[in-house]
Amino acid sequence: MQVGRLVKQLQSWGIWDQTLLIITADHGEELFEDGRCGHGGSLRDSLTRVPLLIHDPARFPPDVMVDEGAEGVDLMPTVLAAIGAPPSSAPQGEPLEPLAQGIGRGWVRPSYASQYEYAHAMRIGRWKIRVGPRGSPLVGDMAADPGETADAGPTHPVERRMLTDNLGLFLAIRRQWRKVDWGVVTNVSPAGALALDGASTP
Repeated sequence: MQVGRLVKQLQSWGIWDQTLLIITADHGEELFEDGRCGHGGSLRDSLTRVPLLIHDPARFPPDVMVDEGAEGVDLMPTVLAAIGAPPSSAPQGEPLEPLAQGIGRGWVRPSYASQYEYAHAMRIGRWKIRVGPRGSPLVGDMAADPGETADAGPTHPVERRMLTDNLGLFLAIRRQWRKVDWGVVTNVSPAGALALDGASTP
């Protein structure tokens, strides 16, 4: 309701078509999936997969839905690009405008989330890995089991290996990772490949 009021006001001022509006959230909510209600208790998709809606007619085509992974760290570079500032000033993410326009579409991209730095998750397409404090990975097939009720790792060893390799690479140097220059772990750029040779782990 409040978003509708905002849009109507911007339209009445005649600036709606020149306005960049981003709607997202920092987390979702658990509703007793594991006997908990609230947020901060796990890395389930109900908590980590949040809406991301972008209105910017000059740069983002209307009615486009992006299936590839995007992350919260991509928002600042997206805003910086919209105002003409270099996206490299926010190196952790990358602008989402090219992806929305079709550049790089069709290549599965990861989305990463952490829980207080002691648990980590990465989703790549329909597959997701969660690693808690004990270090044992749980693999989820989010198409066949969206409620994340079973570990698919034992029956999907190839997917488990793909997920552990990609998450492991990212975790080893995540504080140095420059997505805008290096690409993503599922599609590292030539510059990223060179940088990885000189990267150091903590």
